Amino acid sequence: MSIQPSRRQVLAGSAAALFAASALISGSAWAQTTLTLGHGAAPGNPRSVAAEEFAKLVGEKTSGEVTVNIAGSEQLGNDVAMLTSLRTGALDLTANSQGAASGLVPEIAALGLPFLFENADAAFAVLDGPIGEELAGKFGELGIITLGWWDNGIRHITNSKQPIEQPADLEGMKIRTPADPMTIDIFQALGAATEQIAFSELYVALQQGVVDGQENPLANIASSSFTRSTRTSAYPRTSGRARRSSRRRLAGRGSPRSSRPRCRKRRSRPASCSGG
Repeated sequence: MSIQPSRRQVLAGSAAALFAASALISGSAWAQTTLTLGHGAAPGNPRSVAAEEFAKLVGEKTSGEVTVNIAGSEQLGNDVAMLTSLRTGALDLTANSQGAASGLVPEIAALGLPFLFENADAAFAVLDGPIGEELAGKFGELGIITLGWWDNGIRHITNSKQPIEQPADLEGMKIRTPADPMTIDIFQALGAATEQIAFSELYVALQQGVVDGQENPLANIASSSFTRSTRTSAYPRTSGRARRSSRRRLAGRGSPRSSRPRCRKRRSRPASCSGG
């Protein structure tokens, strides 16, 4: 079978594939299709592990007709750049962030508020309910279909100056934050100066003293070895953060309960792969 569809046709077709996985498994013919999934996480990070598992599942459930290539560690640019590429059709899938995505759907910035949810179960009860569906609908209007919600972990602070035991300890510190207006406002309200540095450049920036510290989930801190460049590691919890995994014409969900991906089927969704 020889078909040369346009990129938009490929995206729409692969969507139907995962929504109708049982039909494909039963023997429907497909032209060979290759998709690219971009993310900013380092190797070994739960997002990276989950992305690799997702690619594996897609290959298995399409009998090798659909291949997903993974481009991690910001190989295809930062989160904002990947969202732009997603909208133009230059990128097929991305595991992206709430901060970057809020530039497209401002309402999602509310998920970055500190202490908003009591625990992960409470957060996912919201994201898997009507509010999550409403947010997904807003992205759909922009041509981006939400695959699911992945937990990006509780955010913590590391720095090279002093332990942070109370909000006042942040006064005067220079903290790297993502280019997320909500996070920037939070740290500035606590008296810190903020700098927006690309995640891929953060390790060197900490090492050279460009900033005093940074805030990230423990998975990011560990996989990127940030504690090697910040002598003092203080871990006050600041907020939970939902990370979006999105693409055109595809749907699924993720779970925060384990950093090891796990997969399952739901009646109304395709097989889903989740990671912390």
